[in-house]
Amino acid sequence: VNIPGGYRAGRAIRGCTSNASSTRGFAGGAQGIVVFNSPLGDLRNKKFSDPTSPFYFPAHPNAGDTITFNQANACGFSCASQQFFPYVARAALGAYTNNIAESLAGRGKTAGELSDGEYFDLVHNEDFPARWSPATGDVGAYNKYVPGNWDYDKDGNPDTLYVTSCGRTGCVTPWTDTLPGGFPNNIHNAYHLGSGPTKLRAGDTTSFVVSFISSRDSSSFVRQVDNMLALYQSFWLFPEPPCPANIVSASATGGNRQFDTFLTLFLDQSINNCQDRFLLEQARLLQADTSLSARTLRFYNPNLVNQIRGRALPRGTALVDTVPSASAIRDPRDSTKFVVSGSPATAAEFLACRTSFSSSRCAILRDVAVGVVDTVFVFKSCDNGNSYTNSGLASCTPAPARDVSGQTPGFPWQAYARLSRDASGRFPATFADGNVTGGVTYTYVVVGQTFSGIFPINTLRGAAIVSDSFVIRPRTVNGLTASSSNRNVATVYVPASVQAGAPPANIRFVGVKNLTTTLSDTSAAFSFGVTLAKPIRGLDTLHAALLSSDSAEVTVFDSDTLTAGVTSTTVELFALADTAFVGTSPRRAAIQSQTFTVTGSAPVDVAGRFVRKDSIVPASGSTPAQRYTFYRFLGRGPQATLLLNGQPVFVTDTLPATGITPAATVARNDFPGIFVGFDPSRQRSLNGINWFQPGIGQLASPAFPTIGWTGVTARSDAAYSTYRVTFSGKSYGPGAPFTLNIADPGAVNTAFQSSLQNRTDVSATAADAAAAAALNRVLGTSTRTITTDSLAALTLPFNITNVRTNGEVTIAVLRNERPGVTAASPEPSQRLGASSDTVRVSIPDDRWVPGDRLYFIETFSTFATDTVAGREVLEDSLVITTVNGRPDTTVVPKTVTVTRVTWGPATIGCSGQPCNPVLGSGGTGFTETNKDQQLTVVYFAPVSGLVRIDFDVSSSLDAAGLAQGGEPTLKNVRVVPNPYVMFSQYEQVAGTKRLLFTNLPASGTLNIYTASGQFIQRLTWTESDLDKNCAATVNTTDCQSTGDLYWNLRTKEDLEIGPGFYIFVIKAEIDGRKHEKLGKFVVIH
Repeated sequence: VNIPGGYRAGRAIRGCTSNASSTRGFAGGAQGIVVFNSPLGDLRNKKFSDPTSPFYFPAHPNAGDTITFNQANACGFSCASQQFFPYVARAALGAYTNNIAESLAGRGKTAGELSDGEYFDLVHNEDFPARWSPATGDVGAYNKYVPGNWDYDKDGNPDTLYVTSCGRTGCVTPWTDTLPGGFPNNIHNAYHLGSGPTKLRAGDTTSFVVSFISSRDSSSFVRQVDNMLALYQSFWLFPEPPCPANIVSASATGGNRQFDTFLTLFLDQSINNCQDRFLLEQARLLQADTSLSARTLRFYNPNLVNQIRGRALPRGTALVDTVPSASAIRDPRDSTKFVVSGSPATAAEFLACRTSFSSSRCAILRDVAVGVVDTVFVFKSCDNGNSYTNSGLASCTPAPARDVSGQTPGFPWQAYARLSRDASGRFPATFADGNVTGGVTYTYVVVGQTFSGIFPINTLRGAAIVSDSFVIRPRTVNGLTASSSNRNVATVYVPASVQAGAPPANIRFVGVKNLTTTLSDTSAAFSFGVTLAKPIRGLDTLHAALLSSDSAEVTVFDSDTLTAGVTSTTVELFALADTAFVGTSPRRAAIQSQTFTVTGSAPVDVAGRFVRKDSIVPASGSTPAQRYTFYRFLGRGPQATLLLNGQPVFVTDTLPATGITPAATVARNDFPGIFVGFDPSRQRSLNGINWFQPGIGQLASPAFPTIGWTGVTARSDAAYSTYRVTFSGKSYGPGAPFTLNIADPGAVNTAFQSSLQNRTDVSATAADAAAAAALNRVLGTSTRTITTDSLAALTLPFNITNVRTNGEVTIAVLRNERPGVTAASPEPSQRLGASSDTVRVSIPDDRWVPGDRLYFIETFSTFATDTVAGREVLEDSLVITTVNGRPDTTVVPKTVTVTRVTWGPATIGCSGQPCNPVLGSGGTGFTETNKDQQLTVVYFAPVSGLVRIDFDVSSSLDAAGLAQGGEPTLKNVRVVPNPYVMFSQYEQVAGTKRLLFTNLPASGTLNIYTASGQFIQRLTWTESDLDKNCAATVNTTDCQSTGDLYWNLRTKEDLEIGPGFYIFVIKAEIDGRKHEKLGKFVVIH
């Protein structure tokens, strides 16, 4: 049966049913070509008209340019043999461009000279059997269609599609078996696609992006087309390995012995800040999909979008999604989960909750991202990546990975280490390896592994809710490769020595100052550290500082937006405080600021939680358009700003325990290799306790006295300081330790009291009205008043100094808090001994003993405060000044001197139980204090206001530096190993002997002789021959020559030397001075 309305000429043009075959159609599969991009258009331009796309811009001039071809001709094999194979360009051009006149003239025939089959195979015209002639115009010509106002060449005239399947009124639908005019859609195994005409000048280029697809059935074919289109429109997003951890630098400390050497890798924050764009796109597509299947999926799993995002964004990122309330019903199986009753919301309801949220019909789902990277492995190789080890020994034994069946799993080698997250959930910025040997080259590969992209879901099967999986991608990992061109690979030589006379780089802390309170301190007051990842060049010292602030603003000014670069960058740092200068409403305001300006295009990197705003000043007259870019940090800080030689390098509020340097700073070519660690979370916590003994120095913990700093309560931020307790002698007096005589407890009591009375005391507690008032301020209540009668007057065998303020601390003790005092027994006492061997002794009323509860009273300057609306605020004055013609408000706090209790109670005593200064029976071990012994207690200070930590970094001298400022010498030249027994740990390539000469100068001559004086070998070297200690990966050329030179134990005749005693002579001339070194070594085979 022929197609209704079609035309049949014998069997030349066949109908569908008459040509049916079990081997045709999708029984044999199908192929197709998708044109994504051509000179006509780009399918990504669909993004401009998609309201869900971040590129949504319907007014964009390319918003409609999504037609990528306009020429399509179905001239098959039989047609092509006449149209193309005679090699007549005119005939071929006519078919390719759907020009009927050129097609016929090229073949030298008129339309009437072709058979029906030949004519239809060439033209497929919808008005067949009409034939074209110059007089008939478009009658009998190729099919064409004008799609609205489509104008790809932007000449103002609508353009035309010359496509076989498109007639005058439009194009046939996909998968139809009919062409325009009702003719069968028969293709003789060839179809020609093209676009144009397109104007190109000489030397111009253009491009096409196409996809070739094949499948066995229409549904899978369409799915492939959709998937390829989604892949292209998402800019070729597909599952990829995570962002590799960028090893930006490596610092190696060398030495001749393994326990003297260590190596540190410095990583940027890319592995913490990584995003998975593929998962983000899948989450976006799922959120935008309002089909029934997608709505049903989200109805039973409303948190799925957030769960996908949670493995695509940095750890800790807040996640928010909105769904119709009907999709947020709790699951009765688990009170922490949503869902499972009712029916999915409509597509309109889903869309409405995304565009116009309403609490009455929408629910907000919140979550926090877990991060992209689940695990970070460090692989270590001692043979340039040929094998990898998990051993901490110098032998670097290869460690192949095997599963339970003996097969190789995902990685062929075992990892050397696995990086753990810190308290904030971030991977560390450094990796330290102490299992390295000077003179050996190591290869490190840092490999990240993502969280799985397979998500557990609920799904409805029949009438039951069952568990299933929503599969997006498996885990992905970085490749294990030793190529140092990859940024997660570092090849590092650990030097056995530095050049003769070259000192290593040195960091010296200059001081710490709270610019807001003007108090000075040491770096121990803050959890702060500095590490060098690169050699610092030159002779000049680098002056650096870290500033902590409560708030920060960065302004980037570009005086001409038409030229590259910026004009200046201004960084303003603020100290903030609660104030009440506007009525009675407390508000947070700046009480101090510091401003730094960088002139020119040198960048100041901004990282963390901030808002950015651009302000454009339009061009006016001869003044070009200008741009101000403002960065303002969110939240209450703190922020950290690094200054180098007075200029800001970066500002960040991302402050983990280590590695606060932003990734953008680390990636800069001018990055000096200074890594700063700053951990504000440790503020107001104990930094450490140590004991110092004159003549000995700082004591090791086993030598600490038994008494210590225990049971403390802070009463003021001023308490978090550094205190030094200096003892005048034994805490229990000259008679301690005591011997218990259970048969004569009175004698024990007499000896105890006599020892305390004869103790050398150097200070006393305060029992006056001022001390009572200070304690009453923190302890007094409506039913309790502290008076002078409440205080005990005691003598003390120590004095206490606040190191930060350099002030003596006044001590007070309450009578009713003394050891052993109860309501029934008002006299102080304590028990000596242990178990059944105990004696209770009386404590003199005027003597302190370990365990007495102390109250620290200190006088210091602070800002005056008041209480407004239940909140403590600063007493302040308001100053209004004029800045650039505009009023500017400054809050100036009032400073007052106060006397306050800082610690109270605090105990200098024994932890957990009364002290037991007993020797022999009843003793539990007690170490007494000695004269001039000092207990130092250090607390991390509060991080508030403007705090500046200054430090200097001295340079590492290279050959040029040594010539100018160093003192080269050969006295430290060594040969290692010595003796050489069979082999050396420096031999990393099989069959190659290596003996190492260390601490050599930049150039010189080395002569080697036997013990009898026979000449063996001469080595002449320059600085380029010495092993290099490169500070980073292959993209960094910042290498420093060491003092290490290898010899392969071969003579001048290229023969391996035998065992024996050898002598070497080194001669070098440095800065006009001649140096010579004579030494020896032994070889044992």
